[in-house]
Amino acid sequence: MAVLHAQSTSSVSWIEHQMLEHVKGALRVTLDWNAPSVSMQRKKSSVRFSFQSFCRHLDRLMRIEERDNYLEELCEVKPYLEPQVRRLRADHDRFRRETHTLMARLEQLDEWQADEFDDCCLQIRELLAEVDQHDREEVRILQELLSYDEGGEG
Repeated sequence: MAVLHAQSTSSVSWIEHQMLEHVKGALRVTLDWNAPSVSMQRKKSSVRFSFQSFCRHLDRLMRIEERDNYLEELCEVKPYLEPQVRRLRADHDRFRRETHTLMARLEQLDEWQADEFDDCCLQIRELLAEVDQHDREEVRILQELLSYDEGGEG
């Protein structure tokens, strides 16, 4: 029965993962925006808006995963996945710290701090790459869960 609950919860998580992919794409477009006629303040405002959306969606997804504990339920059925699940949980804490730090840094930048802004954008890109890797691992585990066969028929 735990697997059935985990499978329905993982379906919700799968949808949230897809939504986060769209938000990450929008953030990447904003980070890559290179229009000479646009001021740094305007780009900063757009990056901040997109990054805030990313942070909200990422936090929502992580809260869903943590609240429903479907990955822990999966470990009951497939104990060999426990080390990967522990790493994924540790990533959540790290992502929360990094998003808060980057948001605070982004908020404090003034328009004359173009180099610092570019560095902040680079760190956001690096965070996106880390979240991408995390998502690939989590999706792999979700797919394993969704393909779990409890047996019983023929």
